[in-house]
Amino acid sequence: MLLSVQGAGSFAEGSPLQLKLRDLETGSRHAVVNPSISAEAYGRALLDIDEQVTPLI
Repeated sequence: MLLSVQGAGSFAEGSPLQLKLRDLETGSRHAVVNPSISAEAYGRALLDIDEQVTPLI
């Protein structure tokens, strides 16, 4: 909604809003944020399993 209010200028590289948007988009693609990978890591920790199933973690 903020991007719509500010208009096309919010997508300029110098815009603080655009910087925050890029940070959020980059962080949301981290492997730990992926629910299936997080569930695997949690399950491995609970069961004390050292074998790696998913190559991302």
